[in-house]
Amino acid sequence: MTTDSSETLPERGRIEGWPEWAELVRAAVAEAAATSSSLWLQDDDFSHWPIGERACVESFDQWVLSGRQVHATLVALRWDGFVKLHPRWLRWRTTWVHKVDCLVFPEDQISSLEGFRPTLVVEDRLLMQLLDAERGVGVWTRNPASLQAARHQCDAISQRSLDSGVSTTLGL
Repeated sequence: MTTDSSETLPERGRIEGWPEWAELVRAAVAEAAATSSSLWLQDDDFSHWPIGERACVESFDQWVLSGRQVHATLVALRWDGFVKLHPRWLRWRTTWVHKVDCLVFPEDQISSLEGFRPTLVVEDRLLMQLLDAERGVGVWTRNPASLQAARHQCDAISQRSLDSGVSTTLGL
């Protein structure tokens, strides 16, 4: 992570590739657990995300038990590969389906979708967004105005999305 060294506590930085993105996703889920913050995750298919890793699922477990009314929303364009890539997370979600929405953006509306890129928002705390999804290059920020704008965009996408039907590793 590249940060502005003129600030004691950095407000923003760059993400320099998929390995760094994965590291920051792990840290963001752990932060959400520590602060009882709701989450928003969006991607085409979550193929580069570590959310199915044991450590990340354990952070999700801590997050859901953090004592506050937390909620997560995941929006994808396709869920078909998710079932194979993240079975541990899907097993975890079966217990917490009431806390985690998995939505799909309608295929016939994808062409009208502006600004849909890999994004993670920790409510009122952190925004991570990739600007080049092929190389995993993007930015992160704690800027309140950026967080508010991202939240509005997430809400708009969520309102146009449908329940994905993804609930178990077998889709049953």
